[in-house]
Amino acid sequence: MRPGILERDAELAVLAAAVRDAAGGHGSVVLISSEAGIGKSSLVEAVRAQLPAEGRLLIGYCDDLATPRTLGPFRDLSVIQARKRPPTRAWTGG
Repeated sequence: MRPGILERDAELAVLAAAVRDAAGGHGSVVLISSEAGIGKSSLVEAVRAQLPAEGRLLIGYCDDLATPRTLGPFRDLSVIQARKRPPTRAWTGG
């Protein structure tokens, strides 16, 4: 058991497996959802501590008031990632 995380061993094991798979070149998307106040943020922070130095963890939040548009968190993440990457030239065909 990790300090500050109670009764989340099964969830941490699943997330640790996803981290290992990603480190081996097999990335994935993990969705963590539940009612407010249940410990989702604490679970994500525990996973962040397991990431290798070159690992990348993208976090999106969904709130009906803050993110009222369809797929809002995914749109937000794509904008953030686009800003972090250097521009690339588009292939025009031919």
